[in-house]
Amino acid sequence: QRQTAITAETQTLERAKKDATEKQGFLNQVNDLADATKAKAAAEAANAELAAVTAKFAETLALLKKDLANARTGINAQETTLSGAQAAVTQAQAEVEQTKQLTQTAPKVVEEKQTISNATQSKLTEAAKARDTFKTKVDGQKAKTEALLKKYLDALPK
Repeated sequence: QRQTAITAETQTLERAKKDATEKQGFLNQVNDLADATKAKAAAEAANAELAAVTAKFAETLALLKKDLANARTGINAQETTLSGAQAAVTQAQAEVEQTKQLTQTAPKVVEEKQTISNATQSKLTEAAKARDTFKTKVDGQKAKTEALLKKYLDALPK
């Protein structure tokens, strides 16, 4: 969808550039006519119509230059819009790649963590067994010691 938007923006930009080029060419032609008319009016200083045409050409040139400037401003705005769209597409592509990588690496990470967890659980179980075995031995020794102490105390003269 974003790629379609970029294509549309690119086409609009190309049309705007083509229009600006045509406007520049037309402006150059009118400018040439204005220069020729100005030269003719200078040669025929008494001809009021040529002087008026020269003034009208100056107005026309000013309006055409303004139109060309507006077209160039539009081109700049379109280029900015296109750059923004391209940046958005680039960011989206990077995010897609990152997501792809995560989907590929996540199962491996989970498997590694599960292996570590299993190993830790095994060690914990072994330690618990060793503790229980030791506790049983200590309890057995304690019982023997208490029984022996009782026999000793009973054997003492009263």
